[in-house]
Amino acid sequence: MSGEGAAAAEQRSAEIAHQITVADGKGKRIGGWVLVGILAAMFLFAGGFKLSGAQTAIDNFAKWGYPDWFRIVTGVIEVTAAVLVLVPRTSFYGTLLILPTMVGAVITHVTHGETPNVGLPIVLFALAAVLAYLRRPEWLGRSSWRRVAGGGDAN
Repeated sequence: MSGEGAAAAEQRSAEIAHQITVADGKGKRIGGWVLVGILAAMFLFAGGFKLSGAQTAIDNFAKWGYPDWFRIVTGVIEVTAAVLVLVPRTSFYGTLLILPTMVGAVITHVTHGETPNVGLPIVLFALAAVLAYLRRPEWLGRSSWRRVAGGGDAN
């Protein structure tokens, strides 16, 4: 290939790489907002249901051996998480409330023989973890991985 042809091919490659990067960033933004919508809706509903004093919520917490105040605290945590997730600056912190709450839900269902009910908390945990990563990639040490991969000192 001639010098001009190689330069043109290199320029075209750079343009394509830029387009892919822009599209990838847009996809992450859209995906992030979809996750925000799902998580906010689920936790506003679940937390609101617990806070409403619905008999089903009261009965479930009693059946699991938790005091009634724990139902209220769980509802407050879930509603707070939903609100935090909706605000871009606090979205990461909302996911940090969701993650241990879903671990607790899975443990509760498993220890009470309700293993068919663990699917939703596991999915919500995974969605919150993905959103946490999208909002704060350094949370999982992505920058230190780059240094290691690039041969730099990771410490």
